[in-house]
Amino acid sequence: MKTCGCSANVLIISRWPRYSYNALTSKMIVQCMPSPLHQCFSEAFLVAVHRTTADLPLSIDSTITTTSNEDFNEFFEQYEGSEKIPDAAVFLDDINGSTHVKIAMEVGFSENYQDLFQYIRMWLEGAGAAIVILVKIEEAPIYRNPARNLDDQEKTELYSQTPKLKIQDFNVDGEFGPATCKGLQWVGNISSATLEVWKRDSRSGLAIKDRNDIVSCCYCQSRHSLFANSIVIGSAYSSCSIQNQA
Repeated sequence: MKTCGCSANVLIISRWPRYSYNALTSKMIVQCMPSPLHQCFSEAFLVAVHRTTADLPLSIDSTITTTSNEDFNEFFEQYEGSEKIPDAAVFLDDINGSTHVKIAMEVGFSENYQDLFQYIRMWLEGAGAAIVILVKIEEAPIYRNPARNLDDQEKTELYSQTPKLKIQDFNVDGEFGPATCKGLQWVGNISSATLEVWKRDSRSGLAIKDRNDIVSCCYCQSRHSLFANSIVIGSAYSSCSIQNQA
């Protein structure tokens, strides 16, 4: 199994910010940088794919490519000209050696559901993917820049300390947040995550929902408290770093 895009049009981009563009709606969305929550789910997905395909014959395994956070622009028909960066994806080589996206994963944290649904349609109806996995994470309250009400001097003092901050400088009230640092709240309470599986209808070619599960953070708390705690703190640390770079 290959772990990077091998198609000429699957481009690796390492600079930030990144953006997605939907040619059908003429809408562009700019992403500053992925949160640890995005990376957590995408990495878990890719590990599961690798484990699932580990025993496949080499002739089949060699045709499978997994990617994470890579720009994709091979959209067609009404989506031609679109660009999107999936949190994770699985590609498959056909008998002619061409590479096609088969599974795409999107993790929604700050995005609204309507934008996430448009991502699903892009992959299924505009790229020929067979399956899209959507994870929607709920945060309460929704993130807002905690430094937005500070004056210029207070912001300067806060951001000058950012390079010196360590994970240990953040406090978490509960296993799933909120997370605070320097008296400011950087992440709210992570209350739940909804996992949806979408597929392309064989007749209409349109996106249809195949599965919808609600994963409660409280349910996972006893088994993954340390893991979740680390994610919340990491999200807070990233948020603080982003504001310092802005």
